[in-house]
Amino acid sequence: GTGDRILVVNFEWGGFVPAAWSPDGEFILLSFTGADRLNRIATISVDDGSLNVIKTLGRHGTAKPSLSPDGSYLVYDYHQGQGDTNHDVFVLAIDGSSESRLVTHPSDDDRPQWTPDGERILFRSDRSGRMALWAVRVSDGEVVSEPEIVRPDIGRMVPIGFDREGALFYRAGNRMSDVYVAELDAGGTKIIGEPAPLTDRYVGTNSQVVWSPDGNSVAYLSFRGPGGFGSPHLVVRALDAGQERELPIELFDVGRFTRPIWSSDGKYIMMEGTDPGNPNWRRHGVSYRVELASDEFVREPYPRDLAASAGGKSLFASDRQTAGLRSAGRRIVRNPSLYVDVSEQLISLSDNGVSLRYSNTGASPTALFNSLHIHSWALSPDGLRLAFASAEDSTRTDSLNSRVMRIMPIEGGEAVEVFRVAQKSEIIVTRWAPDGAALLLYVETEDEDGEIWRVPLDGGRPIRTDLSLTERQLALLDFHPDGSHIAFGTTEDWTEIWAMDGFHWTKDR
Repeated sequence: GTGDRILVVNFEWGGFVPAAWSPDGEFILLSFTGADRLNRIATISVDDGSLNVIKTLGRHGTAKPSLSPDGSYLVYDYHQGQGDTNHDVFVLAIDGSSESRLVTHPSDDDRPQWTPDGERILFRSDRSGRMALWAVRVSDGEVVSEPEIVRPDIGRMVPIGFDREGALFYRAGNRMSDVYVAELDAGGTKIIGEPAPLTDRYVGTNSQVVWSPDGNSVAYLSFRGPGGFGSPHLVVRALDAGQERELPIELFDVGRFTRPIWSSDGKYIMMEGTDPGNPNWRRHGVSYRVELASDEFVREPYPRDLAASAGGKSLFASDRQTAGLRSAGRRIVRNPSLYVDVSEQLISLSDNGVSLRYSNTGASPTALFNSLHIHSWALSPDGLRLAFASAEDSTRTDSLNSRVMRIMPIEGGEAVEVFRVAQKSEIIVTRWAPDGAALLLYVETEDEDGEIWRVPLDGGRPIRTDLSLTERQLALLDFHPDGSHIAFGTTEDWTEIWAMDGFHWTKDR
């Protein structure tokens, strides 16, 4: 705990990750992002802090590089190609004199780690259909055998490194999520009694619950696997009979924060997924219609209209909201460039929440409302009004808290203030009551405690409710058609550090 000293100070660097000491203790291997936003792998001299960049990568980062026990080579993962989100494993001489792809496969191979004897590289791969731990033998920086599976079905395990005895330390994420139903009081400001679980099957894997239009069934997602991060299923549960239909979601990668949406006639469920055939599929998303009569997944030509956004979580429009948008000649979209030959004007919300904008495809956007900060917004149940929280004064850069709630017509016009919170508080989540007569707002206060307010839109007095819901629960809860009950999820995340021992190649074990 003594003799500490600063090796280097550089305020232009970002994403600084020390990776390993050299065997002789003369340098430290690291990765960082430069002022040009390009990622680099480098060494820093322990003696004088001098920097030696070994490899300059692109704007995509890399996991922590791993140094060979003799200090001659390092391994790292990087995208297989431009626009490809899967990784390959690369080996690079520490002096930069040579480099090659060590592991090449169409699957995603990442997080490489050198074993203590220097004879193998461990890495994660989903080539077997599920994420597993694999190993490949190496000599002088070259592969000498085909990869072999070491441990199947590792879930979200993230290798950290080996100790001297050959045990692999790793980080494991765990999640327990379940779905509940609760009754509301007459004013919609308090839960009556204790919430009741909707199912006792696959406990800890269930989320994103929504009511059917007739209120007799619910649909929810179930991620079945280690730590609640496994294979996604769509489950439809009849509440009276307690019967469940399970539909494995195999055609696409479903977004965990994308809630299913029932059609108004109850014949199909809309889901947001991803298109592996699109190089930008993780960003754009694709809408699928799940036909309940045939269990068929049918791709829609365009992603579903957005209906709300809070803390990075997207909710998608119902049939009623979509009908309202179309009657006004509008769509609310994530990426206008995807839409061709549509007659409606496209409302898009920028990722940083600077403004609400609309445009015809190919035309310059026109601002519906400008603000330095729009934190949370929601479309009314009839699809004709937008509610959003924004900064008090759009000209002041010293006040970015979204503390003023405004409502405006979807066609544009005056944004009318309906509520505001204290100077150092912020509106984080905006939800409409199912009848459109009030807003439910999650407010983060100065001491970081959360409050839920019910704001009537008829001029009545705002009420601080006794709803004991988290920000995430309010963002994703669903109202029963009669408004007297809610369905919501509970989620607990935690991370643990584990050690894995007993590898077959470990000597004297």
